[in-house]
Amino acid sequence: MLLNGEIGAKAGQAILYGCRVCLDSIRTDEQQAKINELEKIVEQLVEK
Repeated sequence: MLLNGEIGAKAGQAILYGCRVCLDSIRTDEQQAKINELEKIVEQLVEK
């Protein structure tokens, strides 16, 4: 869209920034899920 002149440079940068924020939040959620899973495993090992 930017290359075709359909949107301006500032709009393109804003869209890109928004996409990066969304991707970072998804990564954070995935990392938190893995941390939670590891905590459960450690708790199970400690209980034994």
